Amino acid sequence: IKCLLVRCFESKNIFAHYVPVKGADEDDYAAGLVSAAVLWLGHIEVILKGDNEKALQAMIERAMHLLRVKVSEADPQVTLRRLTKENSAPYDSQSNGGTEVGVMLIRGFFRALKLCLGAHVGTYIPVSHPVLPWLLEHTAFLLNVRSRRSDGLTQWARVRGRPFGLQVIGFGEGVFFNRPVKGPGAQPEGNMGAVQSEGIFLGHNRSVNTYILGTRDGRKVASRSVT
Repeated sequence: IKCLLVRCFESKNIFAHYVPVKGADEDDYAAGLVSAAVLWLGHIEVILKGDNEKALQAMIERAMHLLRVKVSEADPQVTLRRLTKENSAPYDSQSNGGTEVGVMLIRGFFRALKLCLGAHVGTYIPVSHPVLPWLLEHTAFLLNVRSRRSDGLTQWARVRGRPFGLQVIGFGEGVFFNRPVKGPGAQPEGNMGAVQSEGIFLGHNRSVNTYILGTRDGRKVASRSVT
């Protein structure tokens, strides 16, 4: 199982994802995750730093290209003031210590949440189980919205300018969510049908204030209100 971790040295926000391969892939999945994280952070001066592994360096270069494209597509009048990369000292992991600390935090917290989930459902969950990519992203999310620095602010508040506003739910909890009232998925049983459905909590959408939920038929849905 391969994981990608991104940590902002200024705000201390952290992002963690399962990825299909090391380095750059044909679909730009890993590089897209890096560029999406940087765009969410809102920086206009960016230095991307990783270790000297060739696969990681190739992915960083691809992420830099995607960042330039996405910024220009979003607003042609806005440009990144600085976008460069920096390499670590060869064979010295401490030269990239901020990221190494992030790896340590994610590993410890993810291990605790995985064991907690297994205890609740009464079974061992292997690392290859399809639910664990959601749990890994949720682990990073909890670190961003719950841990506070010496100034009393969370990592989330440093970037967004306000505390996280949605209810924080335990991963894997069963919830009732409001069905959409408009759009193609609205009122599947007519206007006299149930207004709520049952789902499993899988995480939060950091770009939109919605909950990410899984349904019994294997669908992923988003809802703004849950019970």
